[in-house]
Amino acid sequence: MLSIKNIIDLTVPQYLIITIFTPLSAWLLLGITSSFPELLFSIISLSMAMLAFNIINMIFDAKIDKISKPSRPIPSGNVSMKEAATLASIFCIGSILLAFYVNTYTLSLILIFFLISFLYTNPITYLRKYFWAPSVIGAVIYGIVPFFMAASISSKSINPIYPLFFASLIFFIGPSKDIEDMRGDKKGKIISLPILVGVKKTVIFIIGGIITLLVCMALLSLINLISFKFVFPSLASIYLFLWINKKYIRHINNPEIHEIIVTQSKFVTTNMVAIITIQILYGITSIL
Repeated sequence: MLSIKNIIDLTVPQYLIITIFTPLSAWLLLGITSSFPELLFSIISLSMAMLAFNIINMIFDAKIDKISKPSRPIPSGNVSMKEAATLASIFCIGSILLAFYVNTYTLSLILIFFLISFLYTNPITYLRKYFWAPSVIGAVIYGIVPFFMAASISSKSINPIYPLFFASLIFFIGPSKDIEDMRGDKKGKIISLPILVGVKKTVIFIIGGIITLLVCMALLSLINLISFKFVFPSLASIYLFLWINKKYIRHINNPEIHEIIVTQSKFVTTNMVAIITIQILYGITSIL
């Protein structure tokens, strides 16, 4: 029987902050034109889909994890493949049933989430081996899908800049986890961005990309392509993101930057929290 610790290690629940706060921020950004209970069911459905995806990803990556993360539940032997597959199936079924309860559009988005996730992780297609996949796939399943899940229960028209913004935030931080996984990825012949261009250029891509995106949002506010009031969360977000990443900016030319990220910091988690905070700032601003 799976212990609570094993379930937590399998599902990586810290990623729930994306599936919870991205749809919520989109719901606020769209002007709260739908009921919260519908949104809540959509969030739970998406969260279950994400937990299932994390487990499936661990199942397919078990060989690589033996090299880079041997303490994970499957390579360590704490959880069998059958136990992991059973738990993933439970989350999959629950997600689909809840999505069906909300509406057919939400169900379609959940099925798209599962299809893209499967293409990303399964050994036949295994999109994960390509350097662009974490950014592109992440932008779709953690940016586009959550945004449109909120939009599916809203009656308000959508300015395409907003879902593009949400997707772009995920796009730029997508390769952050690849820095931690470089050792295993090299053994698994995965061409991640850090392996292709190096850790320094990957960090520049992540930090520079997010800052450029936020500057663009501020400019769009100033020329009224989006509401002028969004200039304020744009500027606040630039400061926030630079402050959170000041350590990495300071060490950008340090030959040991890879070790600093892997052993001395929580680069992935802090930047994930940062983009969620940015989304919330925009969502709250839209209803003020």
